[in-house]
Amino acid sequence: MTSDDAFKRSGFWHGFSTVGKRVVLNWSLYTAIALTSLGVLLLSGYGGVSKLHKVMSNRAVDLFSCSIGAISMILAAIAIAVVIYNKKDLHLIVLGDRVSAEGFVFPYRYGATLWGILALVSFFSELLPETNNYSMFYSSNVLWLFLTIYCVCFTLYLIGEVIQHMLLSAMIEEK
Repeated sequence: MTSDDAFKRSGFWHGFSTVGKRVVLNWSLYTAIALTSLGVLLLSGYGGVSKLHKVMSNRAVDLFSCSIGAISMILAAIAIAVVIYNKKDLHLIVLGDRVSAEGFVFPYRYGATLWGILALVSFFSELLPETNNYSMFYSSNVLWLFLTIYCVCFTLYLIGEVIQHMLLSAMIEEK
């Protein structure tokens, strides 16, 4: 494998096309959908969307800060995953089958991307104009809530990934 091939294999869209379905369609997505639906059902009868908007807008700076912090934690998580494997084992992962290499890196990149999107949405939320279009107002706030819940759930999924890497590295025999 050339360095060009390794560079292409480490790209976000290449990882998404190779292992994206497995990474994206996991319990964190379904849990976020269920919790968002439950939240919307609980809030819908009490003028909750405007309350939700007020809470989310008041917490936009906090969400932005948390998002930046979460990106840093994801970088630390991938650093831990790299450290627990020695150089020889990482070399085997990179040179191994396509799914191993992309599956090793992509979940962390996807998680950092999710938190980055939430950071941008939170940062620019104050710049969005007020709208009288109820469906636009409603859907944007529900999507913001979903993205927040999904980011938290996916970070929990990443914690599981780090634990799996730790256990797998302990199982690899040194030769």
